[in-house]
Amino acid sequence: MSIQNALIGDAADLYSERKPLILSRDAPVVFKRGCVGWPAFSKWDFDFFIDHYGERTIPISRYNTKGPEAESDRLKKSIYEFLTTLKKIRPSQKTGTKIDDSYIAGWHYTKDLPELNDDIVIPNIFSDNILPKVNDEIIKYDWRSLFIGSSVSHTPVHTDSFYVAVWLAVIVGRKTIRYVPSSYHNQMGDRPNLFSEDDLKNLNKNNVPVFEALVEPGDIAYHPPGW
Repeated sequence: MSIQNALIGDAADLYSERKPLILSRDAPVVFKRGCVGWPAFSKWDFDFFIDHYGERTIPISRYNTKGPEAESDRLKKSIYEFLTTLKKIRPSQKTGTKIDDSYIAGWHYTKDLPELNDDIVIPNIFSDNILPKVNDEIIKYDWRSLFIGSSVSHTPVHTDSFYVAVWLAVIVGRKTIRYVPSSYHNQMGDRPNLFSEDDLKNLNKNNVPVFEALVEPGDIAYHPPGW
């Protein structure tokens, strides 16, 4: 099965005053080691969130067993309960033992924990963001979010909110992302699993290209609009 690799960008371009040419190519880009200078990169780990925010209760996604759920329907757990459990199951990942797929997926933290934003450095090339400009007057959307999970945690195939471009930084662990270009949006109606060999074969049969990005600790991935 042919899967194309995401483009690799220069981390220095993230903090340039000019948008790099690579973003004009309508393709996913991985900027290697793009966030290693952030305070979050040296601070954020399981113990940091347990020690500082362990008592906070947050909604948990369970895509493998429940599929997409409204936030009001999601299971609620404390950060302490979730992360201490996750720490215990990490060694069993190599043994084939079934792993809990509970996932902190899209935790919109800014309203309750605005101090976390002090640990993040918004790259210059992503600073011209329309969402904060219209937020208070129109949509009132918290556009920053955190994801924390195990090796089986995932989100189903989707486009991001408002069909906008998105960037994602990985602080701990690694994330594999697969994409289909926005021009093939109409062929994604049955929400194929981009990690299923059968679904990939069907997409290949219909000449739908699939791209892949491996995002490692300190990397920043860029997703074009509608992918």
